Amino acid sequence: MVLIPFTAKCDQKCVFCSFEEKRPSDCGLKQWLKEAVISNERIVQVSGGEPMLCAFEDILKFVSFCASKNKTVEIQTNALLLGKTDDSMLHALIRRLNSSGGYFNVNFPADNALLDKKITGKKQGFAERKLAVLKLLRLGAVVRLTHVIFAHNYGRLPHFVRFVRRYLPGVSWIQFSFIKATGKAEGNPRLVPEYAKTAPHLQKALKLAGDSGIKSEVDHIPLCFLGRFWKKHVDAEKISRGIKGPYLREKTKIRQCGGCKFYTICSGPRLDYLEIYGRSARKIVRPVPRKPLNPRQ
Repeated sequence: MVLIPFTAKCDQKCVFCSFEEKRPSDCGLKQWLKEAVISNERIVQVSGGEPMLCAFEDILKFVSFCASKNKTVEIQTNALLLGKTDDSMLHALIRRLNSSGGYFNVNFPADNALLDKKITGKKQGFAERKLAVLKLLRLGAVVRLTHVIFAHNYGRLPHFVRFVRRYLPGVSWIQFSFIKATGKAEGNPRLVPEYAKTAPHLQKALKLAGDSGIKSEVDHIPLCFLGRFWKKHVDAEKISRGIKGPYLREKTKIRQCGGCKFYTICSGPRLDYLEIYGRSARKIVRPVPRKPLNPRQ
């Protein structure tokens, strides 16, 4: 897959933002199309900043082009502007996105308004995001929610699942994505919790999601912290299929991983996490089973 940041601009100020500006704020449709073609990748991730701040017609043209080339498009967004977009315009985008086999990936960081404001800096962000997701679903969009796990919300992961179950029925799946210690979170243990502290809450959330009929997955935390839910990790399937990509460069196995039962299908802890917490065996090692694990069984 290829990640194309449409813009460096954003209408939120998330405390965990990992974005590192490496391009002009607005490079335009011509550059986006060029990157999509040059990459030769089938999956195209549209990101930012907030991509919906760009010209709507250009976004529509980009998605249409990708669909015509059999490329699947994922639009990563906080969804705030989508709730204010005219229904007919948004429906046109949804039709083209669906024709590509794509979806909206909505960053939804909290299960309540107070926490949402603390994280994003938007007073009405929680209510607007909720309404925007409901609007997307009403118009026929496929919606994934990304819930970034970090110091301010990891204790409320089960609450987030309950919120989705009650107020956002119809979302296709939730990804629980452990915070990247880059951007604003670089080297900051006040934002990046220990894996071990997060694990119990994450496992409860994964169980609740399964019991509620909500599909879920996990990224950026080693498999050994997922308990019986290790198959939910997106890397396990990728590695078992021999799929390579940037995710392998972001993570590493350390010496203590050698005795772990997940060694052959885990990419290890993130390098930026290790910069904060070092290489403590207490946080990594798990028992070895009698035979290798296969995530497809």
